[in-house]
Amino acid sequence: MTQSAPQIVASSATVSDKIRALNEAGYSRAEIAKLLGKRYQHVRNVLEADKIRAPAMRFAVPSNEPVGMEEPNAATAASFCRLKSARR
Repeated sequence: MTQSAPQIVASSATVSDKIRALNEAGYSRAEIAKLLGKRYQHVRNVLEADKIRAPAMRFAVPSNEPVGMEEPNAATAASFCRLKSARR
């Protein structure tokens, strides 16, 4: 364990971050709930949500550009016109 439970609990991290840190330190869900004064279900929800998000995050491509906010150019304008005329 890199940090003890009192150090993790006293940190200024969010409750979810504390739950993750205590879990990584080897504490059970019941122990984490008791240490933080939270319900077991809250602890479980945080840890289960991380399991669901982890596989999805492997496929995420970080980008500095907002999605779908590209500058229009002649090619995209032509594509839009073809799409619009196909719907008629």
